[in-house]
Amino acid sequence: MTESRNPDRLIRAWLDLMPSEAPDRVVSDVLQATETTPQLRALPRLGHWRFPMNRITLIAGVAILAILIGGGLLLSAFRGPSVGNPTLAPTVTPAAVVTPAPTGGPIPAPLQGRWMGSHRDFVSPDAGTSLFLSASSYSMHQSNDNTSARVRGDASSEGSNLHVTAAVGDGCGRLTEGVYGWSLSSSGRVLSITLDHDPCSVRTRNIPGTYWLMACRDPGTDCLGDLDSGTYESQYIRPLLPDGATWSPRFAGVTYTVPDGWANFSDWPGVLGLTTSTDFAKTTPSNVQPLTQLSVFTHATPLTKACSADPVAVTPSSLAAAFTDLDKVKGLTVGATSSLSIGGHQAAFADLTFDAAGAGACGNEISFLKGGGDTLSIGVGARQRLYLVDVGEAGFVAIWLRTPNGTSFDQVVAPAATIAESMSFK
Repeated sequence: MTESRNPDRLIRAWLDLMPSEAPDRVVSDVLQATETTPQLRALPRLGHWRFPMNRITLIAGVAILAILIGGGLLLSAFRGPSVGNPTLAPTVTPAAVVTPAPTGGPIPAPLQGRWMGSHRDFVSPDAGTSLFLSASSYSMHQSNDNTSARVRGDASSEGSNLHVTAAVGDGCGRLTEGVYGWSLSSSGRVLSITLDHDPCSVRTRNIPGTYWLMACRDPGTDCLGDLDSGTYESQYIRPLLPDGATWSPRFAGVTYTVPDGWANFSDWPGVLGLTTSTDFAKTTPSNVQPLTQLSVFTHATPLTKACSADPVAVTPSSLAAAFTDLDKVKGLTVGATSSLSIGGHQAAFADLTFDAAGAGACGNEISFLKGGGDTLSIGVGARQRLYLVDVGEAGFVAIWLRTPNGTSFDQVVAPAATIAESMSFK
């Protein structure tokens, strides 16, 4: 029990008991197993050879093995845990690629909503566009198709800069960020976007520009609502489209200039409607027609038998003939006709009143004109102004000022005339 436990002495004693060479059979079996076992890569075949297993060689091997094991343990303490044999490593599922959001915070509330814009190259020829901004995204559409985004992506705001990336539509990939400057008019109705920098040419051609807030009462149309003073373009009306031709949206079919205090309450393929801001404030989503209107109608034709159940439209040969036909409508009084030019086209206008006694059995209201798919009428006590513009192959365009009574007519006829006479068509 008191014998020394010196490990060197024990190892030497153990080695003294071993043979000086390994048996030939053992060496041969080991070599054969080595040659027939599949390896990671092919190595040159070695002939049978004998390894003299003497004691000195074995001692050196044990020492080297001890050094390697010790060194490996020491290195592992510094390098962390081993990844193991590559052929036995567990399968690692790649993490989902995370697209970084644009730099900045949410889009400011005054910018959130739909904005109407001019033509862009990703929509049909001549069509306008709309830009929709939410707190964290943007999308661009053809003006008459708000359900299908042509370009969309993430968006954020940093100061007066708008940061955007795109998920679809621009061909530049989600990781490509563009930066644009933005500014609002004092009323918050006009948005201007300018290019700062963006490697994506599709966006640089389509995002910058002027946009007008869509603030229509009617959820089925994209009109502008209250307007700042200035010049505006329509989105849908086609005043020069021949009757019966297939309609498609046309940006700036009608261009017009308004003073302060006016609003755009409708924009349709055959009708564009303006009104005073006072009357626009009285409209609702369920009652979008204001009492005061300055409206544009395509394909205007006078009616005969205006108070019958089936009014008959006539196609006059000239402006003079059109007003002559109107003067034949029972109960309608047509004032003096004045000639002028509107948008480079020959035009004429006259003021209208209603003679209830002369209308006879027609009642308290008579219809006198069809245009844009609508019927224009006048009632007892009303005064109206009617412009007819000869636009050639497309016939006549009507510009109609309607007010609820004579007093309101006197108040708006002068600014309404200025707006009407500022119009141009294409």
